[in-house]
Amino acid sequence: MLALLKGDTSVHVVPVEDRPVHIGRAPENDLAVVDRTVSRHHATVWNQGGKTYVRDHGTTNGSFLNEMRVDGAMEIPGGSKVRLGLNTWLQLQQLPVSEPVLYTDLLLLDLTAGIQHQLLPGDNPLTGGSGRLAIRSDHVVLLTPLEEKVVVIGQPFEHAGRRYELVRPAPKPAQTGEMPELTSNAFSYKVSVRLSGPSGPEATFTRMSSGEHHRVTAPNRVVLLCVLARQLKKDLENGVEPSRIGWARDQDIRRGIWGRLAETQDANTLHVVLHRLRRELKKGGFDPGCIEKGRGSSRLLVFDVDTD
Repeated sequence: MLALLKGDTSVHVVPVEDRPVHIGRAPENDLAVVDRTVSRHHATVWNQGGKTYVRDHGTTNGSFLNEMRVDGAMEIPGGSKVRLGLNTWLQLQQLPVSEPVLYTDLLLLDLTAGIQHQLLPGDNPLTGGSGRLAIRSDHVVLLTPLEEKVVVIGQPFEHAGRRYELVRPAPKPAQTGEMPELTSNAFSYKVSVRLSGPSGPEATFTRMSSGEHHRVTAPNRVVLLCVLARQLKKDLENGVEPSRIGWARDQDIRRGIWGRLAETQDANTLHVVLHRLRRELKKGGFDPGCIEKGRGSSRLLVFDVDTD
């Protein structure tokens, strides 16, 4: 078992079987962590020949086995600790697993710890307290010594002082050519932008797994999203190299927002607009990481866009 640590306390464990465990910030990982020093697809842990190995995917901040930088595939001795980036710690715990582990298509988001994992058939103990999620034929229930209640997919709930959300990811769209690299990093959101709507400019973020949405109406933020959405759509249609898909230059974004006055704007003004938009998305329940900032450019990391 691979344990995620907070200090010396194990806050979550995932089984390591023949199926590799992919770890990183991206939500599609088997173990998704909230740590900006960890890459979106940071490392993989797997079993082979009765031994457990870790491989770093060439990340900037690296992976470290007992404080030795991971280079290639390195065996993890039982009880050893692995550090990803600067702040995320894992430990290999040797616990016997008698049967192969099967998974459902449901993801449990631990909103307090900032991690997610797939649910197993049957009962799934929750961290802290004595509650567990039980998978029924057509629904999921939260079982505690005092009650049994149905958990609604896409609706956050609390247990033992922690917040959770149960989601069923939308199937990934058919991928052709060079699209897989983008969609493997993208959030399962759809962004629709209208600059000339009946009530003025607006953009809508929709979570494809649940239909939950958030509207952005601040004009500068809407125009920023329009520029990014149009760039993403154009690059996908033109078969742009995957690593370059969706990147819009800051100078083009500034021109889109302020037109001829763009050159008179302080360089930090765009950063302020971007920061406020990310903060708004986080407050609205969406991951601000869906807007990625690079050196001199930005892009949307979402599954689908629609612009007027």
